[in-house]
Amino acid sequence: MPPIQNSYFLPGRRGLVLTCGDVIQFDPCTDCAAKNLGQNTPCPEWSQTVIEGTEPAGTYMSPDGLLTIGPDCTLMSQHVIKEISVVDSCNPGAVAEPVTIMIGQVLMEISDVWTSPNNACAEGEPCSDGDNHVEIEVVMCNKYHPVKGIQVDIEDMPSLPYCATQTADMLSCNNCTPDEDRAPEYTCTAYDDGEMCRIVMTSNNPASLIGKGCGPIFTVEYAIDPRAPADDCLELELVNVLVADRFNDPLCVCPSGGKVCFTMCGDIYPRDCLPDMPNCGDGIVDIFDILEEIDFALGIVKPSDCQHNAAAAPPVHSRADVPTGTPPYCTAPDGDINIFDVLVIIDMALGKANCCEYYYGGKIY
Repeated sequence: MPPIQNSYFLPGRRGLVLTCGDVIQFDPCTDCAAKNLGQNTPCPEWSQTVIEGTEPAGTYMSPDGLLTIGPDCTLMSQHVIKEISVVDSCNPGAVAEPVTIMIGQVLMEISDVWTSPNNACAEGEPCSDGDNHVEIEVVMCNKYHPVKGIQVDIEDMPSLPYCATQTADMLSCNNCTPDEDRAPEYTCTAYDDGEMCRIVMTSNNPASLIGKGCGPIFTVEYAIDPRAPADDCLELELVNVLVADRFNDPLCVCPSGGKVCFTMCGDIYPRDCLPDMPNCGDGIVDIFDILEEIDFALGIVKPSDCQHNAAAAPPVHSRADVPTGTPPYCTAPDGDINIFDVLVIIDMALGKANCCEYYYGGKIY
């Protein structure tokens, strides 16, 4: 397995989960802009501390920041937690946060998803459940052990809805589908108790096993409350994770959470926020949004910060500067509002395939 470059510094990375045989290249950067121009050369001194458990034999970190996890996870009885730290002797004032690493026999991770909350909860209108859904994919890496059964709870953090004064559960799981390639003989059951979604994967064939490998293992379908917060994210955490090997014994699992992020791509009218709506827009993309976007493209009206935040960083995206093209050939927003953006918003208003839903939400037509 080749080294993974700069893995910790990917957007949204909260730490690393690794298994035996993984190789990670850490790259310190005290002044990244200067370093990219060749003006800054760090002198890293790496250190590692095991906080919990006993790491696999052969785990080693080289002076240049290359971490190699030992090749054998067979004897692990619990996961290992360790910290990787670095100081820069050439830049004494630089401070780097330590990186927390968890090592286990099995890795399980939730894939991040961008979608639309389909808000329909303006002033004076009742909040009601819609038919808006999102699919959450869970990936499992069990390179050294076949798996016989899985039980896991997915916990989503509640947020404040638009039309209420109390918190509410924005996501409710209603279905689970096993991956047909990795678990063709398995069934997946989902139950939502209002606080978390419990997933159980089993097979009626006692000889069935999920083979060694890495990749998607099941997909959970969630219904989205129409009051879900636009331009915000809900954190998803894997808790109470139980994975059984071929002998019905527990395997040591390292879980990694993900998030569902809501974007209101193309929803730019009205310009000013409605009462009780913390964002501009009315939750619907229609002729009014088209006319507003045409004004932006012509330069007649300058978009507000709410409509077009040029400095926005994921999960927040500009509503007016949209991904352009036609699915599956979509191009990322380019910072300019022109006819290509107008055409995408027209497609949205007509209910046609569009790059807003495809690019951010992964909607397949």
